[in-house]
Amino acid sequence: MIRLFTFLLLLSLAETTHAQAPSSTQCGDISKISFVDTISSISTRRFISKDSLAAGNLASGPFTQLPLVEFIQPEMVKNVLLLKFTARNTSDSAKGALFFPGFFVTDIKLWKADHNDVTPLPRILPRIDDSIGFRYFALRPHDSMTVIAEIHFEKTYTSAILPRLVREENIGKFITVMQNPPNDFKILSSIFCGLLLSMFLFSLANYVQEYAKEFLYYSVYALLLGLMLFSKQVLFLHYSPLSNLIESYLDFIMLSTAYIFYMIFLRMFLETKEKYPFLDNIYKSGIIILPTIICLYSYAHFFDSNYLLEYYTELATKIYLLTVTLLFLGYSVTKWDKMLIRYIFGGNLCLFIFSLVSQLAISFVGAFRHLPGFMRNSLIYYEIGLFLELLFFLMGLSYKNRRNLIERTRERERLKLENERKEFEKQLAIVEARQEERNRISTDMHDELGSGVTAIRLMSEIVKTKMQGDALPEIEKISNSANDLLGKMNTIIWTMASSNDKLDNLVAYIRAYALEFFESTQIDCHFENVTAIPSTEVSGEKRRDIFLCMKEALNNVAKHSRATDVWIRMSVTPGRLEIQIRDNGVGINLAKLREFSNGLNNMKKRMENVNGSFNVENNKGTITTFVTPL
Repeated sequence: MIRLFTFLLLLSLAETTHAQAPSSTQCGDISKISFVDTISSISTRRFISKDSLAAGNLASGPFTQLPLVEFIQPEMVKNVLLLKFTARNTSDSAKGALFFPGFFVTDIKLWKADHNDVTPLPRILPRIDDSIGFRYFALRPHDSMTVIAEIHFEKTYTSAILPRLVREENIGKFITVMQNPPNDFKILSSIFCGLLLSMFLFSLANYVQEYAKEFLYYSVYALLLGLMLFSKQVLFLHYSPLSNLIESYLDFIMLSTAYIFYMIFLRMFLETKEKYPFLDNIYKSGIIILPTIICLYSYAHFFDSNYLLEYYTELATKIYLLTVTLLFLGYSVTKWDKMLIRYIFGGNLCLFIFSLVSQLAISFVGAFRHLPGFMRNSLIYYEIGLFLELLFFLMGLSYKNRRNLIERTRERERLKLENERKEFEKQLAIVEARQEERNRISTDMHDELGSGVTAIRLMSEIVKTKMQGDALPEIEKISNSANDLLGKMNTIIWTMASSNDKLDNLVAYIRAYALEFFESTQIDCHFENVTAIPSTEVSGEKRRDIFLCMKEALNNVAKHSRATDVWIRMSVTPGRLEIQIRDNGVGINLAKLREFSNGLNNMKKRMENVNGSFNVENNKGTITTFVTPL
C-alpha cells in the first residue's frame, strides 16, 4: 500500500513538472536552465539485459520515445535502461548540469556517444547527502553532446524514470521540492504516526501493569506499523541506500512481521484456542507461513538477480493476507452473538473497505483527481482504515477489560464465600469436637465420679446408722461434703453437656435448683416468667457463669436476708436476658459491703465474662438483677 501511494505521487509529480517545463527550444540547453529542465520530450530509451551490456553495443540498437513518466515493469527490473538525449551549451562559457534520472535507481553511468562509439564520462557526484541520485557533466562553450545514461534499478515496482537536468547551484532547492509531500499528507501522516506511537506506549503500559502478554505483541505490531509509516515520511523520495532499502525490502518485512505479531495478539486476545478453533488454526498457520514468506522474500532480494520471484512473493502475500481477512469476516458473522468478535470484525471490515478504496484511488486516478484536498491521496484512505481499526480495537479492549473486571469481581466474591464457608466449617468442626469432648467428659464424670461420690455418701450414712448416737462428727462432715460435691458435680455435668445449650433448658434448670434449694428452708420460693422463653442457643460457659451467679445470689438470700419469700423473675427480649431475684427480708446493708465483697465480686466478674451487667439495690428487701446479651 505504501508503494502504491508512491506510485500515484510520482505520477502526479511528473504531470506537474511537465506542465511547468520550459519550451522545447530550451530543452537540453544547459546554459538556459534557470532551475530545472524536463527532458522527457527529447529522450529516447531502450532496455538491455545485464549479460549483454558492453560499451560496444550501448549506442547501437533501436531507441524509442520516452513517455512523460515511465514506471519500470517487474519483468524489466533485472535489465538496464539506456536513456539517450542531446545536451548543448549555447553560451560563451563552459557550463555544467546535474542529470537526475528518476527514483529508486541503484547506479547511474554517463556515456558520450559519437554515432556507435561511446566513451565514459567522469563519475562526478555532488557533495550532498542524496548524491547517488545525480551525475554531473559539463560542456564547453557552443558545444553539444549526445549522452547515453546507463541506469540500474532498485528491486521494486515503484522505480520511475522522470529525467531532469538540474542547475548545479539549485540542487538543494530541487531536492527540497521533490522530497516534500503535500501538506495535508504530512499533517495526517504525522498525526497517524503519533497515534501509533500512543498505541505502542498504551499497550506496553498495559503489559507492564497487568502482565498480559497479548498487549506486548500488540505493542510490537503498532511499533512496526508506526516505524514503517514514519520512515516513509522522513525518507520520502530520498536518494540514499537506506531509502532504497526501505522501499525495496524493509517496508515489506516490517509489514509482514507486524502481521505475525498481530495474529499472535488475536489468538491471545480472542482466546481462539479455547473458544474459536477455526480462527486459531488460521492464525497458527499464518504464524508459520509469514516467517517462511519473509525468508523466501529475503533470499529473492539478496541472492536472486531476477526480481520476479520477489515480486510474486509479495503479491502472493497480499492475496494471502486478504484471504485471511475475508475468512475472519465470514467466520465472525457466524459468531455474531460474541460482542468481542463484533468489535474486531468492525475494525477489520473498515480496514478492508478503505484499503479497497485506496486501491481504487490508484487504479482510477482520473476519477479521484477531481476530489477536494487530501481525498485525492490514496494513502490517506488506508490510514483512515487503520485508524478505524485501532478505534474498534480500543472499544473491544474496553469491553473486554470491563468483562474481565466483572469476572474477577465475581471470582473474588466466590473465593471469599468459599473461604468463609471453609472457615465456618472449620469452626463448626472445632465446636463439634469441643461438644463431643464435653459430652464425653460429662458422661465419664457421671459414670465414674458420680457413682464413686454416691457410694461415699451411702457408706457414710450406713456408718451413721450403725453407730446410732455415737457417730463421730467427722462422719457427718464426710456425708455433707459428699452431698455438696455431688451437687457441684451435677452442675458441672449439666454445664458441659451440649444437649443443654438452650435458653429454655437454662431457665428450667435454674427453676428446679431454686425450688429444691429453698425446699428445706423457711423461705417460700416463687418463680415467674413474664414472657415466653425461646429455644435460643446459649453456650455451656455462659450457662455456667449465669447459673453460678444465680446460685451465689440465692445463697445470700438464704444466709443473710431473713426473708420469708423470694421471687425469681425471668424475661427475654430480642437479644437480651434479664433475671431479677427479690426478697422481703431486711435488705442489704450498703455500708457494710465487705461482708459480701467476695460473693459480689465473683458475681460481677462472671457477668463481665459474658458481657453482661450485675446490680444490687434495697427496696423493701434486696433486689438483685442480672442482664446478659443473647
